[in-house]
Amino acid sequence: MFLRFTYFELLWLLIDVAWAGVFAKNCAFQFNEDGHGIYGMSLEGSLIRNHTAAVPVNCFLKCAQDCDCISFNYLPSRRTCELNNASVETMPGQLKSKSDSIYYGLQRVEFPGLASEV
Repeated sequence: MFLRFTYFELLWLLIDVAWAGVFAKNCAFQFNEDGHGIYGMSLEGSLIRNHTAAVPVNCFLKCAQDCDCISFNYLPSRRTCELNNASVETMPGQLKSKSDSIYYGLQRVEFPGLASEV
């Protein structure tokens, strides 16, 4: 018997897994694919590594595994994400126009008892 998931159920499952990974590493960040992307922009000069990713949430999952990663650029035509160790807040002058890029900054989430460990 096969389990069937809708796209949104699978997306929520992936986000739940990402949250588990975030807390296991004592990182506290959240990601909202619809609300945080800056289309046509890329953060330059802070690249940690590249990964292949079908959708931006896969980039978040990779970023969540590395506490140095605080933002990423997603290049949909190449299905690639560029993980960054800086953000538009820490390097505002490095946000550059790039037509085939979507910049995503992760948002820090503060929780009592966890904030002192991050």
